[in-house]
Amino acid sequence: EDGRVRVLVTASPDGTVRSVRMLMPSTSPSLNSGTTRPFNGARLPAFPPGSDPNGVTIELTVDYVLIRSPR
Repeated sequence: EDGRVRVLVTASPDGTVRSVRMLMPSTSPSLNSGTTRPFNGARLPAFPPGSDPNGVTIELTVDYVLIRSPR
């Protein structure tokens, strides 16, 4: 499946993911789930000192491209 998915990830300065919100889903539930699921309960690397103590917001766009091999 091909498609583009855009999500908004909010994390604490220590890297703990607080939330994942779909901004632009693809038409494929599999791609949408494959983009959000890895962040559920995840912990990213800690952000540098001085990061906003209320959290860091990351907007992530993933372009999925299916490459078919010739037969």
